[in-house]
Amino acid sequence: MTMPGKVPVPRTFEELSNAVLNGKYKCLTARGANDRDKILESVNEYMVKLGEMIVKNNWEYSYGEQFADLLDEPVAIIISKNVKKLFLGSPPYVSVKESDDYLGVWHVAINLRKGLCCRERLNDVLYGIVSGGLYDKWINDFTFRDTLRKRLEVKHEEQESQLTLQDLKMAFFVLFFGHALALMAFLAELLIPKRFDIFYS
Repeated sequence: MTMPGKVPVPRTFEELSNAVLNGKYKCLTARGANDRDKILESVNEYMVKLGEMIVKNNWEYSYGEQFADLLDEPVAIIISKNVKKLFLGSPPYVSVKESDDYLGVWHVAINLRKGLCCRERLNDVLYGIVSGGLYDKWINDFTFRDTLRKRLEVKHEEQESQLTLQDLKMAFFVLFFGHALALMAFLAELLIPKRFDIFYS
């Protein structure tokens, strides 16, 4: 579940359900996915109410449409983290926040024919790829490549900070105070007679 980076945003499904019921947010699910069914079959009442609102308003999105355009209004999108990264990129070039809740965990598997001779070796290689971070690196590289044009279009403007009199007030105060002390010391040297000088010999 991701949401545009507006503050405050719902961080849990319970907060999201309350925001949707109050009309502050829309909640989109993928067209053709079983996310709606999972929400409606939940044991939590707030999840069922959220699912009913999604079905009633037919809130859904398609992977084929411009994904970034969905984020123009307050909306929560139920999507996996990797798919979100593929479509939207990674921070700081996207302004979406991930929720603290999960709708589910999906495991990916490869079907092999019975009696495949190299099954153990294949499992070892796949385990090495995943645990070594190659899969994550591939996702990050793919995301970077696809969002490179957007990254190049981001204009980095240097903030110009002008010094005002308010900023310089303390510096001038210390300067004038130091000059006043120096002038008082100079006048004391001139005006105090030498006989009061304790170092006079």
